[in-house]
Amino acid sequence: MAEKPTSAAADQLIFPFEFVVPDDLVTQYSNYVMIQNGEHECYLLFLEALPPILMGTREEIAEQARKVKSVKAKCVARIAIAKDMAPLIVKTIRDLGLDKGSGDQPQVQEKKQT
Repeated sequence: MAEKPTSAAADQLIFPFEFVVPDDLVTQYSNYVMIQNGEHECYLLFLEALPPILMGTREEIAEQARKVKSVKAKCVARIAIAKDMAPLIVKTIRDLGLDKGSGDQPQVQEKKQT
């Protein structure tokens, strides 16, 4: 009787995913993304930055704007992904044409995880 060839692939079982999105999953709005680079993973931080509320006459608004030191950006989700998934995500974004954006250049801030 002939032996069946063995390989790592033949020993593995492959099961399809059944994607489940819970009905109560809350959708968050993000208008800013920050990526933190770890040793074996990348962290994607999705933030919502809201402009300050400025009211009054044109001069009053200008005065209020001069006093603004920063704009708070609240993190609404932090996702850790395996580094080997990052190229697939970038390719998918490009394939969908989502890298075209509004023409504004994103602000790049790199922060290495220690």
